[in-house]
Amino acid sequence: MLKRFFLYTIVAALSIAAGCGLASAADPAAPRAVLNRDYLPAVLDMIGSAKKTIQVIQYEYVDYGAVRQIEAVLAAAVGRGVSVRMILDDTVKSTRRSIARLQKKGMDVKLDETAEYGKPGDKTTHAKAILVDGQKLMIGSTNWSDKSISDNNESDVLLNDPVIGKKFSGYFDQIWNNAFREPAIPPPSGASTDVMFNRQYLPTVLRLFQAAHRRIYVVLYGIKIGGEKTSVGRLLGELKQAQARNVDVRIILDQSTGEFSDKTTEFNEEAKDYFNAAGIACRLDTKEIITHAKILIVDGAAVVGGTNWGHGPLDQYNDCNVILKNSATVEPFASAFLSLWNGAPRF
Repeated sequence: MLKRFFLYTIVAALSIAAGCGLASAADPAAPRAVLNRDYLPAVLDMIGSAKKTIQVIQYEYVDYGAVRQIEAVLAAAVGRGVSVRMILDDTVKSTRRSIARLQKKGMDVKLDETAEYGKPGDKTTHAKAILVDGQKLMIGSTNWSDKSISDNNESDVLLNDPVIGKKFSGYFDQIWNNAFREPAIPPPSGASTDVMFNRQYLPTVLRLFQAAHRRIYVVLYGIKIGGEKTSVGRLLGELKQAQARNVDVRIILDQSTGEFSDKTTEFNEEAKDYFNAAGIACRLDTKEIITHAKILIVDGAAVVGGTNWGHGPLDQYNDCNVILKNSATVEPFASAFLSLWNGAPRF
């Protein structure tokens, strides 16, 4: 009798959770937060399970360390008859050097466009995503470099949804055919989980900020302050409005050293001064760890992906993000934010 009571209690609790939109951790279709060192095993497992197709968009491809493991399982997938297509941005020299080698291994790989890097017609494809068999989709901040995979603070989402997979595949095909043209993709549907691309990010995030009544937590690799009528300025204005109505607004930005990172840190220090002057709590992370993640927590929703805040990222780049409204997936990202806020160097 007692055993039956406990069994009934467990079933009832699971039923309540399902009714509230809380996905079981064992549910293979539930969105999954993928943070830091969880990325590599998740991607290796995705590629290893591929039966028909793999589609990859990556800003950076650096043939070293963890990336060699990924390349090996991609080559193995080709060997068992899986079609592998890959779009790589042309910004990074090591990425451009990898094209011929990957093609020799049977992968259909191309740079995002044919315009000479930095010249008119060049377009930055900043997305980081992989789709397997039209259903398993990883989107986030992790570049295919050993530094990004093995050391940085990074944030990604693993989805298992054929509807979202079809939407991403349509985006991939349009970038494949013409990376410079703005793709025509339906905007986020309002479902508990959806993807958004390119110029869909700004209006979606503005609406979230405008409706916020409890919390806005922001983790970004970089913010370049702009005038109030710019895309960045509009986001900053909504943060100040949220602060004025007593929403808990907190921001964490990266500070790192190095040829490229020094400039980003300079921008972030300016942003920190701007926020603090406006009464908004903003901190820089530890210098020892690069926080390359892009996470927005807005009440019970989260936005996770590749978009930083600047004119290029918001108004020009090709990029992908996921919007989540399922607390079982949102809260791990909120906890990651709070761990950094409270002084931990890593998620």
